[in-house]
Amino acid sequence: MLHNQEILEWYLKRMGEVLQKIGTEETTSTNTHPVVCDSAPINPKEENSNAEASSLNKVQIFRKSSSVESGLDSLDESNISEIQRESNDDRLRRRIEYYKKCNDSLQKEVEEERNASAVATNEAMSIITRLQEEKAALEMEALQYFRMMEKQAEYDNDELEKVNGLLTEKEKEIQDLEAELEFYRSNMTSSNGSLEDHLACKNNTPPLSWQARIRIAAETAAALAAASMIFKKVFQFADKYRGPYSNGLKPVVCPFYCSYSGYEVRMSCCGVLHTWLHKATKNPMYLNYIKVNGQTLGAADSNNTFGWDNKHV
Repeated sequence: MLHNQEILEWYLKRMGEVLQKIGTEETTSTNTHPVVCDSAPINPKEENSNAEASSLNKVQIFRKSSSVESGLDSLDESNISEIQRESNDDRLRRRIEYYKKCNDSLQKEVEEERNASAVATNEAMSIITRLQEEKAALEMEALQYFRMMEKQAEYDNDELEKVNGLLTEKEKEIQDLEAELEFYRSNMTSSNGSLEDHLACKNNTPPLSWQARIRIAAETAAALAAASMIFKKVFQFADKYRGPYSNGLKPVVCPFYCSYSGYEVRMSCCGVLHTWLHKATKNPMYLNYIKVNGQTLGAADSNNTFGWDNKHV
């Protein structure tokens, strides 16, 4: 009887040590792995079930202890070792389940972080791709504008060279014209004075206008024409009464007209002069004079055109 009581006391003491050791190990594991335990979300229902399971285990242990007390006579060393083995298995099982839950929670967190990282990576890659495409498009557009500017610069340079060549040619033409003008001015100016000085009156009055000069030239031409007509009549009278030109008049007029055609040239010149005066002054008097005296002046046809030796002018 005393031996059985000692075994019971030893068993109770041993169970207390085992329970204390289990509590110490759980506390140590919690302090050693705070991240795992904190990061492992445990359902309150699971905690309650774990607490109930531990209480049931304790109740069972105490029931076993009571059964041991009631049946101390039948208790031996093999039963005690079996009870200890069962308690160790339960403790290991709880720890394994606890670590599994922590591992599952960590795997879930890692999976979520991995998914978030993949999404962020995809977004970053899409942004990088878009920026690279925009950069390539801008570089292409800048290259096109640069080529267009080069072509425009080449075209502008060609046009500028052409314009410079034209300016050089025009400057040469202007210089040639200035030289020609200076040449004519030098020819127009004589040692006695300019042309205006010759046309000026002797009493230093201003020179006549061009209209007055044309009128004087027309009157002079008319006087010459009248003198030519009178000379022709005299020539015809002499030719009629003194013989042909080659026989009677040639020795007399040869210093002036050595052929009859020369006289006709003089008369034709008179008609041409009247025609020119009509065109210059627009005065119908000269045209009427040519129409009336056309045959006398040597007109070649009905249109009052004049000719030298049967040649129209």
